[in-house]
Amino acid sequence: MTAIPNRRSRLRGGLLGLLIGDALGVPYEFHDAAPIPPPAAIDMTPPPGFARAHDGVLYGEQALPERWVATLRGKDQAEGWLAKW
Repeated sequence: MTAIPNRRSRLRGGLLGLLIGDALGVPYEFHDAAPIPPPAAIDMTPPPGFARAHDGVLYGEQALPERWVATLRGKDQAEGWLAKW
């Protein structure tokens, strides 16, 4: 029998589930996790000539404010936040 999760464990699981679920999006919703390819096999850059749904919206690290990048680089932000709980 497994232990009943404490508040920190439940918060961590909920936050990670939310982040992962949001990142994967609809194509994997309600499907088994087995067919999800490893991160190295996922192309994160649109092909040349790809018509973007929201033209002009930046993506990737260059789209983030420098203070966010500086805060997140080299830190495990989620663990730091959860440690305060």
